[in-house]
Amino acid sequence: MLTPRTDVVADAAGVADVADVAGVADVADVADVADAAGVAVVAAEAKAGRGDEEGQPKRRGGLTLAEIETDELTVLAKSQWRADEPPAFDLALVDRIYAEQLLSRAGTNGGVSAEWKSRAKVLELSQYLEEYLWPGYSPGETESRGMLFSMIVMVNLKASLGLPAFAVFASREPAIFKAFFSAVLDVADRLAQLAPAEVVWYLQFFVNVTASLENDLISAEFLPLVSLPLWSRVQAPARARALDNLFDALPHLAKVWAKINKTLGPKGKPAKRAALARAANWLPDIVQGVLGMLTAVGATDSVAVQALVENFVVLLIELVGQLPTRRFFNTYVRSSFLPVRLRALPVVTALPQLASLLDLLDFYVGFELDDYTGAALTPLQAEARASDRIAAAQSAAALSSAPHIHKLALVNHATFAKQAALRDALLPLTDDQIADVLLTFRIVDEPLLAEMHAGVTDADADAWRELLLALMVFEYGARDSQLEAINKLPLMPTQDDLYNPVYDIGFGGSARKSKGKRNRGVPSTRPGGSSSETDKLTWTPCSVALPKLNLQFLSIYDYLLRNFHLFRLEANSEIRDDLEDTLRLAKPRRAPDGTTAFTGWAKMGLPLSAPLRLRRIFPPKLGSHAPRKVSVTLSVSLHGLRPDVVEEWDGLRRREVVFLVACEPAADQFHNPAAPGPDPARAPIREVCGVNLIRGGEVLNITDEAEEPLPQFDPHRWDAGREGRVPSGGVRNIVLAVDAAQYYLDVARLGSDDAVAAEYARLNFLMRRHPKENNFRAVLHTMRALMNAASSVPAWLHEIFLGFGSPASAHYANLLATPWAEQATAGGHASGWLDFVDTFLDAEHATSVLEALGMQVTWAGERGPPPYMVQFGAGEAANSAAIRTRPRPILSPWPQERVWKANTVRFTPRQVEGIRGGLSPGLNVVVGPPGTGKTDVAVQIVNTLYHNYPGQRTLLITHSNQALNQLFAKIVQLDIDEKHCVRLGHGTQDLGLAADFSKYGRVDYMLERRLYLLERVAMLARAGGADANGADEAAYSVDAASRFYLLKVAPAVAKFREAVAAAESAGEVFDAMPFKPFFDGVDLASSFADATPVTTAEAALAQVDVCLGHIDDLFVELEETRPFELLRSNRDRGNHLVMAQARIIAMTCTHAALKWPELVEELRFKFDNVVMEEAGQILEIETFIPLMLQSSDVVDGHRLKRVTLIGDHHQLPPVVKNPLLASAGNLDQSMFARLIRLGVPAVVLNAQGRMRPELRSLFSWRYPELGDLPHVEAANSRFAAPNPGFAHTFQLVNVDDYQGEGERTPSPHYYQNLGEAEYAAAVFMFMRACGYRGDQIAVLTTYNGQRALLEDVFRARCGDNPLYGMPAAISTVDKFQGQQADFVLLSLVRTRAIGHVRDVRRLVVALSRARLGLYVFCRAALFSDCYELAPAFTQLLAAAPDAKLAIKPAALRLAAAGETATKPSDDVEIVDDVAAMGALVYDVTMKMLAAERARPPPPPASTQ
Repeated sequence: MLTPRTDVVADAAGVADVADVAGVADVADVADVADAAGVAVVAAEAKAGRGDEEGQPKRRGGLTLAEIETDELTVLAKSQWRADEPPAFDLALVDRIYAEQLLSRAGTNGGVSAEWKSRAKVLELSQYLEEYLWPGYSPGETESRGMLFSMIVMVNLKASLGLPAFAVFASREPAIFKAFFSAVLDVADRLAQLAPAEVVWYLQFFVNVTASLENDLISAEFLPLVSLPLWSRVQAPARARALDNLFDALPHLAKVWAKINKTLGPKGKPAKRAALARAANWLPDIVQGVLGMLTAVGATDSVAVQALVENFVVLLIELVGQLPTRRFFNTYVRSSFLPVRLRALPVVTALPQLASLLDLLDFYVGFELDDYTGAALTPLQAEARASDRIAAAQSAAALSSAPHIHKLALVNHATFAKQAALRDALLPLTDDQIADVLLTFRIVDEPLLAEMHAGVTDADADAWRELLLALMVFEYGARDSQLEAINKLPLMPTQDDLYNPVYDIGFGGSARKSKGKRNRGVPSTRPGGSSSETDKLTWTPCSVALPKLNLQFLSIYDYLLRNFHLFRLEANSEIRDDLEDTLRLAKPRRAPDGTTAFTGWAKMGLPLSAPLRLRRIFPPKLGSHAPRKVSVTLSVSLHGLRPDVVEEWDGLRRREVVFLVACEPAADQFHNPAAPGPDPARAPIREVCGVNLIRGGEVLNITDEAEEPLPQFDPHRWDAGREGRVPSGGVRNIVLAVDAAQYYLDVARLGSDDAVAAEYARLNFLMRRHPKENNFRAVLHTMRALMNAASSVPAWLHEIFLGFGSPASAHYANLLATPWAEQATAGGHASGWLDFVDTFLDAEHATSVLEALGMQVTWAGERGPPPYMVQFGAGEAANSAAIRTRPRPILSPWPQERVWKANTVRFTPRQVEGIRGGLSPGLNVVVGPPGTGKTDVAVQIVNTLYHNYPGQRTLLITHSNQALNQLFAKIVQLDIDEKHCVRLGHGTQDLGLAADFSKYGRVDYMLERRLYLLERVAMLARAGGADANGADEAAYSVDAASRFYLLKVAPAVAKFREAVAAAESAGEVFDAMPFKPFFDGVDLASSFADATPVTTAEAALAQVDVCLGHIDDLFVELEETRPFELLRSNRDRGNHLVMAQARIIAMTCTHAALKWPELVEELRFKFDNVVMEEAGQILEIETFIPLMLQSSDVVDGHRLKRVTLIGDHHQLPPVVKNPLLASAGNLDQSMFARLIRLGVPAVVLNAQGRMRPELRSLFSWRYPELGDLPHVEAANSRFAAPNPGFAHTFQLVNVDDYQGEGERTPSPHYYQNLGEAEYAAAVFMFMRACGYRGDQIAVLTTYNGQRALLEDVFRARCGDNPLYGMPAAISTVDKFQGQQADFVLLSLVRTRAIGHVRDVRRLVVALSRARLGLYVFCRAALFSDCYELAPAFTQLLAAAPDAKLAIKPAALRLAAAGETATKPSDDVEIVDDVAAMGALVYDVTMKMLAAERARPPPPPASTQ
């Protein structure tokens, strides 16, 4: 049998046009080509259905489709809610399923066992919630415990999968959901009667509720539970203080509080009293109930309730971490001392892994924020509040007659604020005296103190004393500064950082995905954990404190802090992946002498050829303890490496980050598996390779064997004789700057520099990373700098950025009437006129578009050609718009310089609304579904900003270099002066333009332009009568040219104006014109505007004014080149260009993060507008940093005036490789998607022009208003023509098990499907045989493993065969986002579970890449039965319900005859399976080969 690499369908197609495609003339050569592809053998095997079953990979984990289909729950679903005529809802059935399938299998930890997950998975896949539970719910009638918890469990499952958990509830009236939510709240009354697993599910449900507050259904029901009535359960002293502070900040709430008390009193109406009582008591009852349960559990049972504690703390963190839920609840948490009481519980102290989670709760409870107003407190304000609390306590102590209390009045504030000092001051007191202090200081009241005392056993007196001391410290002790800790934090990861438990615990098992064909996961240490694929079904909250990106943030500092920690964890996860890949290939082993030998080979890593040694330790900066810099030297050998690998190592740049590793394996496990020690096939690579020490460093210098620096480090590389010098020898000596902060910690740990030097000498392996993936340190440094800089966003954007206030507060409609908007539009056109430049192609276009936007349109003046200006009404006239034509100024007398590079896109009304939003001050969000012209909108916004506000600068940002280059290339093709455009970053070499738009390319352009302009000045001087010396003198420098203008040009022009003041004819004007020879070749007698004859003095004067204006422009432009003449270094010239001259600055978000210190701290970069494309694919922090690429001005404040975000939240989010960080930390949340969820007004583009209407319909259910542009619907367009050889323009093709197997996983998470790969290859060859070009076709898949298999299959069958060639792309769907192809062959791979294509965003991308044809290969029964995918797969199956490929073989015959199928044909043939497709292609190929052989040979070439 053939191996999977070559066991593919017959490589037979495209033979008819062999002479054209392959360049083969001899018939025998044609046969050789076909035989070389293995056509006969493989097709024969396909016909026979032959396939050796032996040696096939065994199935790994997960349920097969057959198992799901035969499962008792699936059978039950088909007879009940999935039946064609389902029976009536049966509540007893729900209760039985819950009791037998869910509750009884859950255990105490909330359902992390494999058995429970398999049951839950089948129920969820059968659409239990959508088709049975929710439709069957009836308020007051079907509210059994089993019913409610079944719905709770299903909601939690969907949330854990990243699916819209609460979307299904919108399918019925809001009153129904209100009743359901009320019933769920009532469960709190019987919390003690629930099983531990049920309490976990209950808490998880409300964690998911707090993450979905943008849902109106959710917020309407939940937010009242965290409102002011809650304070009726706050202890009296704390409530009195809180009310005083609240009424000072928000006086109007005093009446609200009085009304609450009245309603809760005996005179309140019963219905209102009940509603307020629930709002007041629900959360406190939950808190008290959970505390009671935990108090009753002994320390020996801590593991059993670990999930309960974790979910409870996570819920508290979620509630105090968002302002809408924090505002009143945090007062309850603080006054109840929940963090202190939780830490004091024996069951919690027995779980030390919860410490970091409780630290996070502590941090957010004490976050420096005014809870009532939401304003962040400055350090001084926070210190003042703390001092006020201490002063109030000491005032109470001074009035006390008790000596042990009175003496506390004399303790200074610093003692109170220092936790250790405060404890020391209280230690001499007895327990009763400390309790007396707490009561006197009104920290607690007697009922709360008694309640806390009741929770401590009499036998544990020390615990009670510690609790009392902790209460005092919690109230008055200052907390450690997070910012100081971050400033001391090393940014380079160590072995402890890379092997953080957060990477290993999460989805009940390994949370790590493999990038390659090897398992790099580490098994979970959590009981019940496993590494099977079903473990991803539910997230088991880990004990590691993981920050989370919510919809809202408490402050800018909170935002940056969360992002900093999550980004650092993600970077470390990627570094760990790369390190383990490299070490696995390098294969370190223990040599007989005890040293480490590297017996493998890794492209990205090298063993050190000499021990590392410390080179120099620089003294610390003033005020710092860590050294300023620590450098080390090491050597590596490049002998024996391939030239391309040597070139990569020699290409290391200054400041590039590399990693040093100490590999000290205990035994030779790679070569001797029987040796004692960890099994390399199963054990973590850290254990196998003995990774005991990891340090990072930045490259400072590299020298070769002759001690000569490599070119990039050579300051004299441009000197004669050194240019192009090749490094000598194979040894490279590298100087690194190791992390100075880490070195300081190492010295503190080991005691001396010598001890650290000895430890560093153990480092024996050097690893580098791909530069594009290795910018983590610069990004972390930027985030840390932003935290220290107390960064702020513009006032107009602040609230909506943090998620507060009105979602429309930053929209231009609400900003235009403000004084700030007048400042933002300064420098534009008067009276509110906006210049739309070439947005409208003609007057009819302008009128129709504005009328379609609901405007009453009037014209000011005649309807001339573009450009057009528009004045929008305000106030009551907001729906009116006036249009006028703006005459284009004639700037040059030469026709070739008067060409207007105008836009040719006929923008739709929605696109124009997006452009208007980009022109207006404020936040402009544009949602662009696939094919709707997002790029064109971005380009036109930049174009119109350029022309409307000449004094403003626009920053253009994208995620990828490819998208940025596409945008930039379109921008420079418009009527924009190229000297004002610069493209920063490393992608400029791929721009594909004749001009160089990099920073230094623009410098060269300006220097060349200077020479050209000076040459024009010399010509002008000669035209004015100067001799050669005079002309050279005038053009010697910019300064000389400026003097020439003042002394010669300006007087000559003034004299001319005086002479022609009374001119009566055109001839008089032309005769008096100065510098007339300069304009030789210009036809002054013909109007520059319309080529009509110039006959009057006025017309002639207008002609001469154009010429003189051209001279003025020459000197104005020449003045712009003066800095390039004065500045002597290219670096300074480049900085000046970026800082002062460029008005359109383009860069990727990554480049913005890398260059933030240089642009902001060194150059004081400034800009006014930001236009960001691909915003839906950019991480939160990568969106934020470009907005902060300038510092606020002391006088003018923040200069940023406009932010335009363009993207699509229905397509794939930012790439986050660690799934735990993506799901639990929401790191894959983009700012764009967050703003959409918050309800920010957005312009949704609604007309696509990329694909056939029927292809658009496959995903347009995600975009209810999406339609087609006229050219797509035209009957004579290519979108209306059939696809030759196919019966349908799109189709789902079922692929059954091939050779007895569907999907397979050679290693965990590395999915492949040989049958689909073969089928896709066969269809590709069929298409080539029908005459399709290879560059029209893309082959996509949803998994990296399948992509690798597809590449193998296509390379084996097509790559070396000139008949076929390779398709335009073989890629994953994720990598292909933003690209398109005429035809797409899509492989979905999975046959046991749907996998991550269940994320509808990935499905939208997959279905929207094809312009003309889409053919989807998958297991039809699996994917068509998924609730989330049903809108698309229903349409896919509608074309061919049997899911068998329908083809029209007539296209093959036409192609063989050299014709093209242009009309539909009825000769449809159904292909049963992949074998049938291979046989069909084989038969057709043989006939084509026979026809080729029958052709007479070409006549011999003439020798004459």
